[in-house]
Formats: sequence, C-alpha cells, structure tokens
Amino acid sequence: MIANTQSRIVNTKPEEAFVHVVIASLYDGKQVAALPKQEILNYLRRKKFLNGIPLRELVDLSIVLCRDLGRREVIEQSVDFLDPKFKASLFVLTIDLILCNGHFDEREFEFMLELAAQLNVGIEESIRIIDLICIKNYGNGNPHWSFEN
Repeated sequence: MIANTQSRIVNTKPEEAFVHVVIASLYDGKQVAALPKQEILNYLRRKKFLNGIPLRELVDLSIVLCRDLGRREVIEQSVDFLDPKFKASLFVLTIDLILCNGHFDEREFEFMLELAAQLNVGIEESIRIIDLICIKNYGNGNPHWSFEN
C-alpha cells in the first residue's frame, strides 16, 4: 500500500481498505476510541481473508491516516478499494465494535447510517443490523435500542 497522508490513499488492497474503514469508524478525532488495540486486532483476526496481513502495522497506519486526513476522508477514499462482497460483513463488524463500548447517541447513529450508505447497505437492513447488535450487546453497557423507540 502506498499512502500519501497529505491527500490521497492509493494502491490499497481490499484487505487494507477493510482495516482502514474499521479503524476510521472507531477514530474519535484524537485516538481510536471504544476498545484497546489488542481487542480490535482480535476482532479483525476473525476474518480469514485478513490472515497473513500485518494487522498491527496496518492498524497503526490507519490511525496515522485518520489523524492526517480525518476519519470521513479515510472512509471515503477506502471504500473504492473494498471488495464488494465484504461490504455488508464490514458494516456488521464495524457496528459491533462501535456499539460494544456502551456509548450510543444520535451523532453516532447518524454516522452509522452514513457508513451504511457508503457501503451500499440499505437503510432498513442497516437499522435491523444496528438493532440486532444492540440486543446482542445488551448488558455490556448499551441500553436496548430499537428504531421504533
């Protein structure tokens, strides 16, 4: 991967783009929020197509890109490099990470819907996913949430 942290992410492999989107989704403007880096790495290692990728170094690079370009720009640039067959899976994994920290407000909900749109996940499907993950993570500090509430 070649990254010019001043303007563009170029020559990125789909696996790298996947990690960039995950990390950018967790980036709060100063650091990767929500989880310790090791826990994020454990989540990423569950994906077999990421085997053999130097994940720790890639996560560190993703953090630098977020710091230099901003999280939305990293996501916007990385989406073009993603393998379309992994976009829904990326959305689910990312939402699971976002919602595992016990913080869920309207701003974060709006971000999750923006991410869904960028990954071509429909609005109804994305809301179902968010609702199911809130149910899954109930008791981890997340209040139960439903679109109907």
